[in-house]
Amino acid sequence: MKIPKYIETALQRRVRAAFNFLSADDVISEFIEKNNIEIDTEDYGCGVDSLLNPRESAEAIRNAILNK
Repeated sequence: MKIPKYIETALQRRVRAAFNFLSADDVISEFIEKNNIEIDTEDYGCGVDSLLNPRESAEAIRNAILNK
C-alpha cells in the first residue's frame, strides 16, 4: 500500500511537534527544578498533563511561579 500524502504530512508534523515540545519542556523543567518551584510532576518533565491538558498545565505552572 502506498502512504497517502496527507498521512506522510501528518507524520512529519507530529515528529516536528514532538521535538518542539521536548525542547520547550526541557527549558521549563530546568527552570522549575533550578528554582525549586512546587508543582505537580504531571505538569513538567514530559508529564501527562503537559501533553493531555496543555492549557491547564501551562496555567498551573504560571501560577506556581507567581506564587513562589
